[in-house]
Amino acid sequence: MKTSSFLKILMLAMAALAACQAGFAQAAYAVVPTAAAGHFRPYVWMMNAPIHPNVVPFGPSYCNSNTYYGAGTFTFCPSGLQSVYGANSIPSGNGGKGRTIAIVDAYHYGNVASDLATFNTAMGLPQLDGVGSDPTLTIVGCTTATSLTAPSYGVTCSTTLNTGTNSGWELEEMLDLEYAHAMAPYANILMVEAIDSGTLDLLGGVYYGESNADIVSDSWGGAEFSLETSITDGTFGYGIPVLFSSGDNGDEVQVGGGGDSFVVGVQYPCSSPWVTCVGGTTLLPAGSPLRRSTETAWSGKGSSGGSGGGCSIYETLPYYQSISSLGGMSGTPGLPTVCTAEGGPWRAVPDIAAVGNPATGVMEYDSGNGGYFQVGGTSLATPVTAGLFAQIIAARHTFGQATIPSFNPPMYAGAVRNYPYFFFDIVSGNNGYSAGIGFDLVTGLGVSNIAAMANRFFGLIFVPD
Repeated sequence: MKTSSFLKILMLAMAALAACQAGFAQAAYAVVPTAAAGHFRPYVWMMNAPIHPNVVPFGPSYCNSNTYYGAGTFTFCPSGLQSVYGANSIPSGNGGKGRTIAIVDAYHYGNVASDLATFNTAMGLPQLDGVGSDPTLTIVGCTTATSLTAPSYGVTCSTTLNTGTNSGWELEEMLDLEYAHAMAPYANILMVEAIDSGTLDLLGGVYYGESNADIVSDSWGGAEFSLETSITDGTFGYGIPVLFSSGDNGDEVQVGGGGDSFVVGVQYPCSSPWVTCVGGTTLLPAGSPLRRSTETAWSGKGSSGGSGGGCSIYETLPYYQSISSLGGMSGTPGLPTVCTAEGGPWRAVPDIAAVGNPATGVMEYDSGNGGYFQVGGTSLATPVTAGLFAQIIAARHTFGQATIPSFNPPMYAGAVRNYPYFFFDIVSGNNGYSAGIGFDLVTGLGVSNIAAMANRFFGLIFVPD
């Protein structure tokens, strides 16, 4: 073989390998792709490759760099995400000290505490062991729902743990725990495990969380259904903020309990007006310490993934999203012109957003699934937001302020009053709808400027306009 021919073949092979690696690096899949009727599914996506197996000796310096997956992707560790989102700049947030975040998931994972301890050691986070000034982790298991009566549905929760397991929900549980803890490292965590993924079983767990915590984080859901306004909406609105993820299929929802069958729609319970609905972004940082370089919508729809959003077909427009609230935002059409089809106006989602694209996701540790993975989804955006909001709740207690029963009314009022102060506007990306100036059906109001919210918008420090 001539040298020139050999070099051509070698170059072609190298180009093919590079293309393969690039495609591999970008590939991600939904960990739990379907849910049977009457069941919810988590919104967690995993990259198709495990993280470098020797991550522990390198720690955060490894995953807060883009040396592994290549251009256009990023793996965040807790320290990098704290830096980009300003988790350490919340006045008197104290890492959420003294407050409790409830996380609700299905089934049981026996290595929760040991995996969390391993992750905390590698990432330099406080342990959740209650030793000294460390926060606590409490795990409870919940029984099967026995009635259609909201808010408890006859579910009881106790320290007697469940026995059922599910690898997809296991990955979800560890993601929720690790990144709520990362954003509020001194907050206590109450891990509520529903007996399975049944709708009422999980909602009973949510009510238990509302009754025993300061904020509740939920990264799961399903298609809307006709009884949500008359029955299941009664789960929420008990004086504690409840967050739900908006879903990972753009302006569509998965139906049928199998395959890739999608229809235009929004995810419930995120569409309930009584909860804060969290969408997803693509977050690329720069500098040291890390700061935001660009942040756009997590684009895509259907089986390709993307930030969930759109208009409810059952929930009417809540007062805090009315034209009088949003019409004052420069460049914003006002929600009644967005969600008016077929007898509206309807509830529009999401309300807010944070990092969700698995290509700019986070490092998670889950020994049951094999170790470290890069994961994302609105299942990431929700606990990240819950942790940041838990710090605001802690700050309010420090300043003698009352508990916030819901974040939605003050968020929308704050957006009208001084939108660019409180929010980073996500103006590019598409999930079937286009992101744009002000509120949109891809990322809602955008990403919270969390220190600004804590300073003023929730009454800690008043600064005149």
